[in-house]
Amino acid sequence: MRSRSKILGGITLYALTFCSFGQEGNLLPKNGVIPDEKTAISMAVAIWNPMYGEELIAAEKPYSAVLNDGQWIVTSTHRPGIDGRRAILIIQKSDAKVIKVTHQPGLEMIVKVGRNGKAWTELLLNNDDATIKPIIYQDPVTANYFYVESDGRHITAFTPTGEILWHRNPFVDSGMEPYRCTKPVIRSIQRENNKIGIIFNSSQGGILDEKNGDFVFMGQD
Repeated sequence: MRSRSKILGGITLYALTFCSFGQEGNLLPKNGVIPDEKTAISMAVAIWNPMYGEELIAAEKPYSAVLNDGQWIVTSTHRPGIDGRRAILIIQKSDAKVIKVTHQPGLEMIVKVGRNGKAWTELLLNNDDATIKPIIYQDPVTANYFYVESDGRHITAFTPTGEILWHRNPFVDSGMEPYRCTKPVIRSIQRENNKIGIIFNSSQGGILDEKNGDFVFMGQD
């Protein structure tokens, strides 16, 4: 089988050469080498077929393509019962440079909209069914306990005598959004710099108000 780099290099070179004719000295066409959704999908299939096999790729129809910040994101469809795998191609509209090509399980493409109204897409690992081993943390300062449930989201705070102080979902309550995966779950909780900190498996983190459970999101990597 031909190597991945040779396949991608050959297809990109063909696209550039084909589109250069009739451009009166300009190598790249004004609307880009990949001007529309149909062309993006055709290019994706041409790349996927020799890498993953025509039969496999044909079984993952229909395909979709979304233009995001000058890049086409082309995806196939999950096949039922085949661990959620799908083919993905990210390719530049202007010159057909391949940014990413993969065939992985559980990847989801979501659309996010910023405060300025600009939309963009992100590829997230689908871990909607993720659970964790429950975490029990006793604060050395107050002696109170913080119990993180197996869903990795809910926290219950209670006193050493068993009195429940609060029960909260920091992720939902603070309006956080998925990052890196579809269901970020808490992986650690502990006191640092005189405050209770929470870190999710998505690298997101913040500070928890130990009195009422209010959560302040501090950022992500």
